[in-house]
Amino acid sequence: MNLLPWRQKLHQYNLKQTLIKCLVYFIFSAIIYSYFIYVNHQNQQHIIQHRNQLSSLSQNLLQLVQQTEKLRPHYKLHENKLPIKRPHLFEVLNLLNELPLQEGELSQIIFSIQSLQLKGYVEDQNEFEMIHHFLNQHTLFEKIELIQFKPTKDQIYFEFDLKIDTREKINEQKNME
Repeated sequence: MNLLPWRQKLHQYNLKQTLIKCLVYFIFSAIIYSYFIYVNHQNQQHIIQHRNQLSSLSQNLLQLVQQTEKLRPHYKLHENKLPIKRPHLFEVLNLLNELPLQEGELSQIIFSIQSLQLKGYVEDQNEFEMIHHFLNQHTLFEKIELIQFKPTKDQIYFEFDLKIDTREKINEQKNME
C-alpha cells in the first residue's frame, strides 16, 4: 500500500492551514498597526492643538505683562504723591491692636491712603457685634462698609472696608506744622 498520496494531502492541508493562519495573523497585525497609526495621528493633532493654545496663552501673558509694566510707573507716581503720614499709620496700627477679638482673628489687612480693609473671622455673633460697634465708635473712619458677612456652623467670616477720614487728619497736620 502506498501512503504517499495520503501524506501529500495531509501536507497540503497543513500547508493551507499554515497559510491561512499566517494570513489571519498578517491581517490582524495590519489592523492593529493601522489602529496604532490612527491613535498616534490623533495624539499628534492634540499635541499640536495644545501647543497652539499654549503659544496663544504665552502671547496673551506677554501682552499682559507688558501692559502691567506700562501701567506700573503711573501707579507708582500716584503712590508717591500721597505718602502715608507716620501719626496716621501709628493710629491705624494701634486701632488694630485694640480690636476686641476674643476667639476670632484677622486673616488679611489691606492698608491704603484712603481705606483699610479687614478680613477675618469670629466665633459668634456677639464678638462680631463688638468689633462692628468698636469700629463705628472710632473717629478715624469716615465710612464703614461691611462687604462680606458669611456665617457658617462654627464661624462668621467678615470683610470690612473702612474709609479713612483724611479731612480731619489733614487739618490736624496743618495745625501741627
